[in-house]
Amino acid sequence: MNNNIKFEKSEEFIYEMISKRFKIRKNYYNLKNYEILPNDPQLASNILNNKRTSKKNPYLITATYFDEIQKNLGFSTLNEMLWGDKFEFKSYSGYLFYLLIKEILASDSSIKKILTSLLIEYAPFAKNKCLEDFLEKEDGFIGNKEDFLEGKEVSRGWVTFYYSDWIIESADKEELYCNAIGRLYSEIEYDFINAYLGYFNDKNTIKLNKKLNEFVQNDLLYIFKEKHSNIASSIGLLVYNSMNEYLQQTPTEVEYIMYLPGNYHNTCTPETEEDFVVVFDDLKELCLSFIDGLIKIQNRLEFSSYKEWLDNDWKEYDYLDKMKK
Repeated sequence: MNNNIKFEKSEEFIYEMISKRFKIRKNYYNLKNYEILPNDPQLASNILNNKRTSKKNPYLITATYFDEIQKNLGFSTLNEMLWGDKFEFKSYSGYLFYLLIKEILASDSSIKKILTSLLIEYAPFAKNKCLEDFLEKEDGFIGNKEDFLEGKEVSRGWVTFYYSDWIIESADKEELYCNAIGRLYSEIEYDFINAYLGYFNDKNTIKLNKKLNEFVQNDLLYIFKEKHSNIASSIGLLVYNSMNEYLQQTPTEVEYIMYLPGNYHNTCTPETEEDFVVVFDDLKELCLSFIDGLIKIQNRLEFSSYKEWLDNDWKEYDYLDKMKK
């Protein structure tokens, strides 16, 4: 297990926001690059265009020039210069949270487990995750899991035959993740913003990926643990457990139906096999009806969509208006 997560997209987004912030102020004060950094106007150009070089400015801004840039661009503090004030950060914090979560999920870090358990609270995500977990560990599945998830034909894939209608297309799956992450963010937004700004208070961008790892493995993990400990009941968890219990009953029965080696093939007759297929299909339909019923209940109790919580609402004109006040 590797707890050193590569936050490449999150890091890039932070650098982009710094460059945008600088460029707006440069244009607002009508400055030339040499007026921002008299001794190194090329470095000023690099910063304004989010261009990082390994020798000149690997972390976008060289620490030597922090004070000079802050003064010449009219920032009141280092925090305002690098991270923005709380009002500004709040406008794009949901999108940054989304990037961090996606990169955690793509990693092999220890925090991924508790994060997934929180995302499972969103019932549609729980339904999809249960099917994915089932495919991951089920010995009876023969074929490539990625092909199955993409809806491709799989050799002797009894799961494909019986659960192809439960597969979520890639585009819908991304929306599913957005809603699950957005739901989590809506519940911890206040804690996330305060923790992030608190951690990065008076910190710079040097070794930014290391700092993001420290923030996630300590501050964000603490928020996740607090959230997890306060879960009294969860429709999403009920969906996952109910569907998992149903799926665990299916391998032997489906192998029987599909004439795979072993089991009851020698003792069945066409009539009993046909009856078995009907019963199994009825059970599948009953399970799906129960699961979808739980999802509808959660939708009635909560928002039907959470992905707007992850929008990047940072606007240049809002930033300019705030500067003018």
